[in-house]
Amino acid sequence: MPVEVTERALRDALALAGEWDLDGTPAAQAALEWMGWEGEGPLWLHRYDVQLFINPRAASVARTRVRRVAQRRRAESLPSR
Repeated sequence: MPVEVTERALRDALALAGEWDLDGTPAAQAALEWMGWEGEGPLWLHRYDVQLFINPRAASVARTRVRRVAQRRRAESLPSR
């Protein structure tokens, strides 16, 4: 289930990142853009998006798991010989 992060919350977070670190705002903005935020409106985050951003290995494992489940279901749907 996706989670909505409002534009105001995103802008507040960007401002705070800029207060903590001079390079914080551009880095945070780039990360948000990578996750699909276009600088306006809310950002809808899915668990998979966050996993992929935080840990590419975890996302790879998740993709492999999804692929294996799909292959098993396809095999089960084929008629037996």
